[in-house]
Amino acid sequence: MPTEIVSHKDGIIVLRVPMTFRKRGGRREIIMPEGMKPEDTASSLKIAVAKAFYWRKLLDSGKVESISELAKQLNMNLAHVTGLLRATFLAPDIIKSVIDSKEPAGLSTTRLRDGKFPFLWEEQRIQFIGQKNAS
Repeated sequence: MPTEIVSHKDGIIVLRVPMTFRKRGGRREIIMPEGMKPEDTASSLKIAVAKAFYWRKLLDSGKVESISELAKQLNMNLAHVTGLLRATFLAPDIIKSVIDSKEPAGLSTTRLRDGKFPFLWEEQRIQFIGQKNAS
C-alpha cells in the first residue's frame, strides 16, 4: 500500500495519506499503517497544506458558507482553521516543495497559523527559499 499518492491535474493537487486517528488523553493521535516506517509519514506541514486546500474547496463550492461554519463543523477553533487556510496563499512552487517533502526550513504549521509570512509570492520565495524566482 503506497503511503501517499500525489497527482496534479488541471491545477488540482491530490494528496492521500493513509492514517487512523485514536483519541488518547483528549488528543488525537495518528496511528501509522502496519509496516509503515516513520520516515514514510507525511509531515505536519504537508497534512496542514492538504487540509487547507480541502477546506478551501468546501468553501469555494458553497458546501460550507463561511470559515466560522467550517470551524464549527470541524469542532475546531476559528483562529486555528483560519490560520491553516493561509497555506492556500503560498506560492505554487513552495506548496510543491512541501508536497515533495522538501519543505523550506523557515516554514512551519505554527508560522502558517500565526500568519507570519509575506502575502506576495516573490517575497515568500526570498524569505523561505532565500532566492528570487527567475522571471
